[in-house]
Amino acid sequence: AIEDGVILMSAFRSVAMAYKATSELSYAEGVPHELNYAVMPHAGEATAQLVRAGAAFNQTPVPLAEGLTVPSGGDYTVDCPHVLVSSLRAAWPSSDGVAMRLAETSGEKAVTNLSVPVGITRWAEADGLGRRTGDWKPLPKNGRWVGPIEPWQVLTLVFKKG
Repeated sequence: AIEDGVILMSAFRSVAMAYKATSELSYAEGVPHELNYAVMPHAGEATAQLVRAGAAFNQTPVPLAEGLTVPSGGDYTVDCPHVLVSSLRAAWPSSDGVAMRLAETSGEKAVTNLSVPVGITRWAEADGLGRRTGDWKPLPKNGRWVGPIEPWQVLTLVFKKG
């Protein structure tokens, strides 16, 4: 928020991993964290273009889980300008493959055409933690997942080889 030329910014680090934390040390309390931010002047409410500019400021999602490899021969990209790939990480359990979070950013219903790497053959819906909630479904041989996304929806999918 901006008032009288002063920008108010709140930074909040969400942990919510009590089920994984074995002690208070697991939360890294008292450990310095680095935060980068940018300001982009715009009129009115946030738009898909503004959200994309913010995403461009950050780097492309990179899976960092130990032992996780993203198959070569392609990448996870969407063809809809107002749907973003906002997260890419190991599914839970990691044997379920790669979890991806898509976010619709303009308040418009869309059909999303998602390109996935060569070798990915199955997909399923998942919860926000990347735990599969639906049955495995075959991915078309063209390596594309096509599906609807509702206005402002955050959709998590898991993808698996073989």
